[in-house]
Amino acid sequence: MSSKNKRYINIAKACLNAINQSDKESTDLAYDKVFQAIDKAVTEQFGLIGSDYQKIRETLEAISELSGDDIAKAPEIAKQALTQPH
Repeated sequence: MSSKNKRYINIAKACLNAINQSDKESTDLAYDKVFQAIDKAVTEQFGLIGSDYQKIRETLEAISELSGDDIAKAPEIAKQALTQPH
């Protein structure tokens, strides 16, 4: 499953959870809870993207500073960065 699909699934789950918890509430209150769930889920997902961006930036900076024989280490540095969790 792609990262994009995972992000959308997380957002959809948050929405469904908010809807399921608001069965007996007014429509406006239910909408408000869904909007809040969407906002929270989107914020969480973009936070992950931001941390990925920072990791990529730091890795590229480290690679850009390599010189001479150390430049051969670039692929290994990139692989390490790609295998680290968020």
